[in-house]
Amino acid sequence: MATPEHLKNLNAEYFQAVLAHIPADERQTALLYFGDTGNGVRPNYQIQTSAGTVTYLGSNHLKKGSPPTTYNPENLLGPYTVDAVEKRWFDVVAHGLSVDEEDFVDVFTELSASLNLGVMAMLAAQAHAPELGATLDALAHSIDANAEPSSLNKLESAYVTFANDVAKCLELKAPGMTVLATWKAKAGWTLKREALSALRRTILDGLDDWPDDKAAAGTNVIALRAERRGQGLYRLNMRKLWNNQCSVTGCAVKEVLVASHAKAWKDSNESEKVNQFNGLLLTGTLDKLFDAGLISFAEDGRLLRSSKLCRKDRETLGLTGDMRLRPNPKLKGRHLPYLKAHRQQHGFC
Repeated sequence: MATPEHLKNLNAEYFQAVLAHIPADERQTALLYFGDTGNGVRPNYQIQTSAGTVTYLGSNHLKKGSPPTTYNPENLLGPYTVDAVEKRWFDVVAHGLSVDEEDFVDVFTELSASLNLGVMAMLAAQAHAPELGATLDALAHSIDANAEPSSLNKLESAYVTFANDVAKCLELKAPGMTVLATWKAKAGWTLKREALSALRRTILDGLDDWPDDKAAAGTNVIALRAERRGQGLYRLNMRKLWNNQCSVTGCAVKEVLVASHAKAWKDSNESEKVNQFNGLLLTGTLDKLFDAGLISFAEDGRLLRSSKLCRKDRETLGLTGDMRLRPNPKLKGRHLPYLKAHRQQHGFC
């Protein structure tokens, strides 16, 4: 009998639909086989009972073929008994593990720099769900109701991958979804309070504003929501990189600090948009000047002033010749390509 460990990436709502196909009088003898799961959350599967073998599509739990045909045994994991599947579901998926809020904070902070924007939007949607609970399918639909099934499956898979990364960082062998949330029959996946509090302190910090449904009408909703959360994540990472102080002046007044992109948001790919090295934390005036290309920074950190600014302008704005980026050992040169792109874009090279 194969080990249920192969089922660790699957989720409770999927198991529930699988088991619903098995008649009560067959539960003691039925055998289940699952397709190679990979990173997916809905593998195809096959159920063997005394009445014969039936194959199903994992994406919608409908029978495959008419009449149904069996899958290639080489592509199947199993057999599993119903008891083995239920043990995996109820002992691990339904009950989960307990993790301290501070441990979640550390992990979310570590993972935030490379977080997929779609996952960020799903996390925000789940945090706003009734009783903090929802199925993965419902979460994916809530941020892009018009998406193709393949796109929705990718969103769900990315969310599960993020959850598994959380578990890995915490050095837990349990399925990631059980670390972040608990499964409730009527609510779906319900975020644990510790996880929710940690998300609001890190990934979702300052992102409680939710797009107005009317304002979002006719737009790509996932793009709108992911963009807002991506910008917030960039601000969060930038503040941490520069210890909540201006990259030039050292000003620590949070209300006047702006996370300014070197490579513009609209011109950046998904990774660059949330990369804290793609920009600087600047006071409001310096941010406006940097964004407009009226100032830039040399490779050694010296502040460069555009010829468009006359001497009086420079004096009025307080742009002295000795201004430069403050030393920051966290940079390790990773900001240089972005500053170079900024200089090239605005004619400083």
